[in-house]
Amino acid sequence: MDGVIILFLILAAIAAIALVIGLYVLVAIMAKKRHREVAIWVLLSIIASPILIIIILLCIGDDERYIYTNNNKL
Repeated sequence: MDGVIILFLILAAIAAIALVIGLYVLVAIMAKKRHREVAIWVLLSIIASPILIIIILLCIGDDERYIYTNNNKL
């Protein structure tokens, strides 16, 4: 019975780690999509919280300094 509990705890720990890594990846994807500096936002999410940074990225939106062109994006 102890082996089943240990196995369950290991699987739960792996799932928790995967969730946290997924949140950091989500921060990176959101920053890139909004033309923000990815490394800075990922570092901020490590310091603060990925959830907080996701909310901030949703609120601030796209970088207005980003130059749009018809055929290619810089």
